[in-house]
Amino acid sequence: MFQNKVKEQSQNKPPQGWSDLHPHLSAVRASDLLVVSDMTGTLITQTADSMLPKMRDAQRSLLERGMMLMLATADSGHSVQDFYLKPLGPVSNGSVYVVHSVGAWRGKVHDGNLVVVSHGGDLSLEDRQTLLSGMDRALSSVLGRTAPVFSKSAMDSLIESGARASLSALSEHFGGQSFIEIIPSKAAIFFLEQKIAGSVQQAVFDAYLEDLEVQKVIRNGYRMIRGGNYVDVFTCSKEEGVRDLMAAISPIDKRTLMVLGDSENDMGILSDSYEGFDKVLRVFVGQSQEVVESMKRGPFYREFFQLRGAHCEGSAEVFGAIKL
Repeated sequence: MFQNKVKEQSQNKPPQGWSDLHPHLSAVRASDLLVVSDMTGTLITQTADSMLPKMRDAQRSLLERGMMLMLATADSGHSVQDFYLKPLGPVSNGSVYVVHSVGAWRGKVHDGNLVVVSHGGDLSLEDRQTLLSGMDRALSSVLGRTAPVFSKSAMDSLIESGARASLSALSEHFGGQSFIEIIPSKAAIFFLEQKIAGSVQQAVFDAYLEDLEVQKVIRNGYRMIRGGNYVDVFTCSKEEGVRDLMAAISPIDKRTLMVLGDSENDMGILSDSYEGFDKVLRVFVGQSQEVVESMKRGPFYREFFQLRGAHCEGSAEVFGAIKL
């Protein structure tokens, strides 16, 4: 009874912050550290200069001193290559691993290229086509268009290439980094409009998720997550991919694990059990109260730290604080 009361009281407190986290970071040796981290919004921004110079310098220094890094991202392998690996530059083989496409692809970086270790399931081609058609209907409905946004040939090309289709030309409400993306394991609508999508973008999300054909696809055993500025339909989860990759490269000779994330789709990696490490630091650099409340309800809240809304700047400070 006493232990339960102590746990309940501790989880009524706000999450620990920078002053609580810093002493842990300053005592960590890079050679003892494995970092599992989200990519976009946590380590990189979605701009032309995707990686802050201080982020690149801190990560390269830690990797050279023995840190192991495992990216866990919803983005595709193309995005990892273009927006993370190229700005980071050459790293030692065996120090960077990648889980991308929301957990479906697991691999390592060798000579600057992504090498497959294992692979999860994909959306069927028919379901990808249905989801893309649902996105088109949602956009057309909200924007008051009588014709489809994408032609049949454009849809086929998007599915075949897995490339992102920018939405910025459709409306003043869609910024330059607004896009749809259909890759084998994920279908996504993403709006980058300040910190959170506005009413027009939310109306697109509503129309898309209320579409009966889209609902049928989601019921096929796939998963869906709706964040403040994105909707993803996908086959796996980041935490599943991380678990499988860790098992594939076991044993891992690291004593400390640090997990970094910035949004709702990082709740899984932030709250997984991660047995076998002497210390686990779960660091959230976003501002979602849903993530905080979820961690409060779980068993690992005492390991949880929030640098509210800090995103890439906060992650760069975290890496920079590791001096040993």
